Amino acid sequence: MKKYFKLLSCFALIFVMLFSFIACDNTTEEIPEDKGPGFKIEREKYFYGVGEMFSGTVDAAQTSEMTINLSSAMGMQSFRIWMHKTSVLQKSNSNEITVRNAIETYKGYVNSLISAGVTNIIAMSHYYLYPTGFSGGGLGVFPTPDSSYYSSFMEMVEESYYVLVQEFPQIKYWECGNEVNEHKYMQKPGGAAYTLKEKAQITTDLMYYASRGIKRANPDAVAVMPGLVFSNNVSSGIVAFLNHIYTNIKSGDFPSTGIESSTDPNDYFDVLNWHPYNFSGDSSEGSSFDKLNKMAYKVAQDNGDDGKKVFFTEYGYTTTQQSGLSREQLEERQGDYIAQDMQNIWNNLPFVETVIIFRLFDWEQAGAATGNPNSIEIGFGLFTSPNNGDIRPKEIGIKLFKQINGQDADLSPIYQYDTTWQA
Repeated sequence: MKKYFKLLSCFALIFVMLFSFIACDNTTEEIPEDKGPGFKIEREKYFYGVGEMFSGTVDAAQTSEMTINLSSAMGMQSFRIWMHKTSVLQKSNSNEITVRNAIETYKGYVNSLISAGVTNIIAMSHYYLYPTGFSGGGLGVFPTPDSSYYSSFMEMVEESYYVLVQEFPQIKYWECGNEVNEHKYMQKPGGAAYTLKEKAQITTDLMYYASRGIKRANPDAVAVMPGLVFSNNVSSGIVAFLNHIYTNIKSGDFPSTGIESSTDPNDYFDVLNWHPYNFSGDSSEGSSFDKLNKMAYKVAQDNGDDGKKVFFTEYGYTTTQQSGLSREQLEERQGDYIAQDMQNIWNNLPFVETVIIFRLFDWEQAGAATGNPNSIEIGFGLFTSPNNGDIRPKEIGIKLFKQINGQDADLSPIYQYDTTWQA
């Protein structure tokens, strides 16, 4: 009996060892392979960011040093830089693309940001170069897909990114457009409107060609979807637009220019991206903000992109446009919003790697620039406008600084341009 029992024990031990080996082997097989850079979410490194323009329609007193110093003082990990291709690139009559002298200025901006500790740079352009003979180019203008210029325009998108990315090996992320589901940033020559489906067609092509140029120049660079306007309209909002994008990719008919097609979303974008401005301040789990973000992400999940990261390349609140409230009251309210919103995004939207606050400074000259004295653009800053003299952090800037650096952190770095401040 003992001998029989020993034999059974021996078989049992062999069975356990065999089962353990199989289990370990299965576990190894189940480890997902690297799907690409968009599936590596490093929010501890890059969650907090800010966007600001170094040149263009900004307040005259703003300097690049202020932008760099205050971004660093805030403890920002990421920065979205407006680097319009029309500012740094030029083309010949034969459509050859070369760099402008201004590119050295932008290299200085980028290197200074990195030296100041703001190392994660996202470069964005919403202006494009057009083939010779095309007329009517400008902000938001795209040749129609049935025109003779469409394919050559897309080829120039690829070549422009190839030239540009080679010049900036220190920039990892490239965002090839801005709010392309909005008429302002995607329209026909002459200003006529594209349908949502047409916008999605052009955007799908745009992303493919941009990504191809980016990766050809630097295989380690990462293509970012243009930041999308965050609308919950059933037929025309962000969910509908993303569905169109993925349907296009899965169809095997894209790019639509007739070159070899791809059904791999990674050939179009590595990072999803939208602009979920939340002026109500309710970002709690189950809020409309929370639900719409998850609905948008579910489109990616349903199309094989579960685990692909999301950027918010614009996020914030204006403190200059809401009836019945003063700027001071709005500053106080939105100072309260920012901390809870950033915490809720962290807790409830784990697919979001980076949140870029729009923007660093108020833009007091926006009224004159836009023709609207009450422009919503005036009051998005974390800091007051340099045009107003001493630069002070607004309530939203103070609350965000504490969120990043701790509630008891020394505030003096963010008051470095305020001669009246006392600790």
